[in-house]
Formats: sequence, C-alpha cells, structure tokens
Amino acid sequence: MSISEPRVTGEYSTFMCEQKARDVDDFFKSQPASRWSFELYINNFLADPDLGVSFDQLLSTFVDSLDQINKLHTVPLTIRSNCSNYINWLQLPTGESFVCERREIFYAKINLEKNFQLNSVFKKSVDVTAQTRGFKTFLQPVPSAFPSETPKNDIPSPLSNTSGSSNRTLVNTISTDKEMCVSENNEDSETNDLDTPDHEEAIDDQEEVKEESNNKEVEKENQKGPFRMREQNRTEFAKSYRAMDKGYMWKLSSGRIVEEELFKLGNDLEFEHAIHSFILDVEDEIIMGHFTEKELEEIEGTTIPEVPDFSDEIDDFLGNFFGKTNLNEIRQIIKESMFGIDYNREKHHDVDYICLALYSLVREIENGNLKNANLENWYNCHIWNIIFDQVFGDVQAVTVVRGESTSVGDWILRAVGNGNKDEFGAGEAGKDWTDEYGTKYLKEIGLKLPKTLKDMLMNLMERVNWDKNVRKNIQTVGIIHEGLMMSLVYADNPKGYVCRFRRSDLMEVPDTAEKFDSILKILASILTAKSAIRMTIEMAQTKRQAVKSSLKGTGYRKRPREEDHHQMPACLSTPKKIKMCSKMNDKRPYPSSPCPGSPSSDPLI
Repeated sequence: MSISEPRVTGEYSTFMCEQKARDVDDFFKSQPASRWSFELYINNFLADPDLGVSFDQLLSTFVDSLDQINKLHTVPLTIRSNCSNYINWLQLPTGESFVCERREIFYAKINLEKNFQLNSVFKKSVDVTAQTRGFKTFLQPVPSAFPSETPKNDIPSPLSNTSGSSNRTLVNTISTDKEMCVSENNEDSETNDLDTPDHEEAIDDQEEVKEESNNKEVEKENQKGPFRMREQNRTEFAKSYRAMDKGYMWKLSSGRIVEEELFKLGNDLEFEHAIHSFILDVEDEIIMGHFTEKELEEIEGTTIPEVPDFSDEIDDFLGNFFGKTNLNEIRQIIKESMFGIDYNREKHHDVDYICLALYSLVREIENGNLKNANLENWYNCHIWNIIFDQVFGDVQAVTVVRGESTSVGDWILRAVGNGNKDEFGAGEAGKDWTDEYGTKYLKEIGLKLPKTLKDMLMNLMERVNWDKNVRKNIQTVGIIHEGLMMSLVYADNPKGYVCRFRRSDLMEVPDTAEKFDSILKILASILTAKSAIRMTIEMAQTKRQAVKSSLKGTGYRKRPREEDHHQMPACLSTPKKIKMCSKMNDKRPYPSSPCPGSPSSDPLI
C-alpha cells in the first residue's frame, strides 16, 4: 500500500510566501499553502524530465525551503509548526520509506517519458491504486505522484458555514496517470481487439470484486468505529447545546462564539467526532479549516493552567547529558550521580528516576533490542514502565493501573485508596508506529482519548463543586505511545463549556547513541506532566477541605448561588454499531493523532 504524505497545512489555506523571501523555492511563492506537498513539488519537474535535476536535489531544496519558512516570522504560527513537524516526519522510518517510494516512482516516470516502456510501471501504479482504494477511508488526501488533469476545485466540500471560513473535509482521492498511459498506447490498442464479450465480462467481474471489497471495508469500519451519527445522537447533541447559557459561552475577540461554531460544525458531520462532545482540538483538521489563524492562536493561548517548572537542579542534571554520544561516558556520569547511603526519596527521587531511565536505555541500545520488531508488551515492560510509571514513585496519592479489563484505556492514573477513585490521566498503547495518520493514532488521539480525559476532568470539577477559581487550574493528562514514539496530551476547560485538547510534539526514544539527546526531551516532558498532575491533585484536595470547613449552617439557610457556576456538557454517547453501510463515508472525522503501555517489569539496575 502506498504511504500517504502528511499535509503541511489545511486543505483551504491560501497563504503564499512573499516573493522576497530568501532561500525559499519559487514553488512556495507561487502555490497556496494548501497545495504544499512534496509530491506536487516533484510533479512540476516530472512535466519536463529533460531538466536534468536529480531526486535528491529536489528533496534537499524542498526540505531547506520548509526549514527557512519555519524561521520566517511573517509566516503564520500554525504553518511554521507544521513545516517543522513535516521535517521531523521525514526522519522517521515512515518518512524514509515514503522518500524511497517516491524516488522509485520519480525515476520510473523519467524512464517512461524517455523510453515509452509503460507496461511494468503502469501495472505497478494500478496495483498500488487498487490496494489504496481498499483503505481509502483511513488515508489523508495527498496530490498524486503522477500529474493529474482533474482540477482540485472539482472536489466539493460537504462542510459549509455562513461565516465565510472554509471547513476541513477529508475526502480521500488518489489519482493515477491512467489516461496518459492509455493514450500513449493507442497504436497497440488498434491491433488488439478488446471489445469482446469475454473481455467485458471480465471487467464486470473485476468491478464486482472491487465493490465487494469496499463493502467489507465499510462494514469493518462501522463495527470498530468511528460510528455514524444516528437521530438520537443528534438529538442528544442539540440538547446539550440548548442547555448552555449564552452568557457563559466562550466569545472570541473576533466576535464569534466557540460553542456556536462547534455546534454548526457538528451538525454537518456524518460520523461521530470530538466536536460532538464539545471538545476543541486546535490541531484537528476540521477545526483548523474553520477558525482563522488569529482565532486558533487565541484559543490555544487562553488561560493555560499554571504548572510549576521542575527545579534548576533537575535542569542542570539533564544538561550534563546533552551532546553525549559515547555510552561509556554516559555510564560514568550516571555512576558519579548515584546517592548510595545518602539517598533521600523526597529530595533525590527525580534525579534517581533520570538515572534509572538513562541507564536502562543505555543497556537496550547496547544490546540492540530497540531495532528488533518487538511486541507491545515488550515496549511496555522495557521502555514505558521505566519512563512513565517510575516517575510517580514520590507521588503517594496516585498509582498507574495497567491491564484492567474494564478500563477505558490501556492504563489509568488513579488515586490510591478504596474510597477515592479520582482519575487524573489515561493512555493508549500500540505495537508499531506507522505514520502520523495511522489508524491507531487517528482513532485514539482523535476521539477515544479526548472523551476519556474529558470524563475524568468533569469528575474532578464535580468534586470541587465547579468552583471558577479552581477549575481553571485543573487538567487531565494523556500519553499515547506506539513502539518508540510518544506524544503527551492535555485536557482543560479554559472558558465556557468547551473542553480544550492540547498536544505536545511527537517524540521518539532513541535507538542509537547518536540520537541520545532525544530521550532528554522525553524525560523533561514526563516530569512536567507529573507537575501538572500534582498541581491538579493539590487544587482538588484544597477545595475539598474548604468545602468541609464551611458546612456550618447547612440545612438552615440556603447557600447563595456561585457566580460563573456552569458545567460542561457530558460527552456524547457513542453511537450504536451499524452492521453494514451501503455508502462509503466521505466525511471522515480526522487525519490527524501516536502513543502508551502495560504491566511492570523487573528492575533493570
């Protein structure tokens, strides 16, 4: 199956680089950002194969231009961030495979143009297209690897809004150069009589097989989700919206009200989406296509819960390992940092945790285990238990619970004790990292995990009686990891009735000593997540104590209604499974989300 390329920007972005921008290829100055892709870039050169430009030269120029765009302050923040993410994606195994695949197609196309030898490559392109159509609902739309004569504007958008903003519609279209190949083979077709009954019957059989295959894929999709919205789900969605007080809604500086816009978007979607639970993910394609760049920046930057930074001692200790690529040298630094008999858990826990994680990683790199095709539980035991579970050793109020059959995720961060079942985080784990738009990443970070984190957030806010001063500093944390890849996510309630969903950058555990620095960023991110969870625990406990201390007079006089006392609506009930769907969905809810683990392992030190 052909590997899909992540989009640099939303489908309807009209931004173009300034003509005076230095070290930026003219392609980015003449094409709107919605058409920025490596495939379209190389198609411009495939149209004239006599230019003598190599594939590697094109790739280098394309990447250098993205890197330069990322440094230009005149470029919108979202586009700069996506350019950086695209460059990072190219360095991942999936990105490398994508480049190899496009290199092969590039030179095959050159040979076709020069030698008119179409048979082998044409067959390959048709095979790839046939495989891709079977999975078309799971792929991100990208321009064709071959030039297409079909204008992009001919693809209608099923989403519309009266505000003038474009909506993101994920219609998966993959085109081939079939017509070109047929036209070039006209001479051969004159000598081959294909208009026979047997040939027509064979074509009909192929179409029936293709239709049956597509139906099986649709049936499989409806059994596993996301699920088509039914009438009762739409009624529930509308009821949640009508119950909101407009005076408490989140009004942006542009004048638009976030809850109203989410309601409009949700009514146009055929399948369940996080929007139906009033969860707003600023990196979701539909959201990015609907709100302006300025509105997205305002949404993302509004009232982020305060989290204390880890100490300067921790920062300095992590800095000792920057730039180190010699494993023996790293071992020596760890050895010199061991506390021995002077160890004090309250003072030294985080440094000791870092030593444990780094030492375990050094051993895995030396043994070469990280380059093997390992199972999910192997990663959970050897990698994620060390990196994530062990960081909470000094937080006695919570524990990481994995492997529960009734759990909503692969692991839950839960308060200890029989009576208190507060939950502060959740995560999902998978075996292999495919790409940013892989099925696991798509479904978990796009729908299931946000709903889980919002449910936890609402439970905590209920515990503190929806106090306006406390709720703004409460958040829940999620981690998704697959293989060696991971991403942190946060859910909070900045304003109104909206649950905001924020994501970190994708991070990768290094499998070689040369990339050892990347683990330092991961450990710092995990320590920050622990600080966020600790702050949430403290805020919840402080409010409970305040409530307990103010019980005098209960039942004798009414308590005054608190100002700004409003509650977020509950998550939408998951639509019931549909056994069979006769029509292919053309309104998939996402591209866009990678991923965590399982039981504890024996100590590695």
